[in-house]
Amino acid sequence: MSMIKCPECGKEISEKAKSCPNCGHPHPKKQGNYRIFNILLLIFGVLMAFAVLRSAGGIQQNINAAIISWCLILGSISFLIAFKKINKALILLSSLFYALSFMVALHSLQIAPAYLILEAAIGLVLINNIAFAKKNGMI
Repeated sequence: MSMIKCPECGKEISEKAKSCPNCGHPHPKKQGNYRIFNILLLIFGVLMAFAVLRSAGGIQQNINAAIISWCLILGSISFLIAFKKINKALILLSSLFYALSFMVALHSLQIAPAYLILEAAIGLVLINNIAFAKKNGMI
């Protein structure tokens, strides 16, 4: 059984506890569905990376898609680790990855309108993750 720090009072608590026995703060793992959204973006990023690598133009002709896919992969993995470890620096880093993918997708709207759906998904996941981190005292 591993221990984590309570984001509210800093005391060590069991990762299986529903809330901190010291201050009553809810356990971060017991709230929200942030993992599902991040895992979906991770899967989409991996599929997108494979599509870029298998395309006729490769990375050279699909640089925007390559940047977006790698930012989604790195952003989702670092967010999942950040929430497990309650690490503020990783939350900031992963937010930067998502923001970069968001900006590149915005630039890519001129190429394909389908990027609008991706843009909305990235934005919603980023907002959800930041709200979850703020609610749990991580930022």
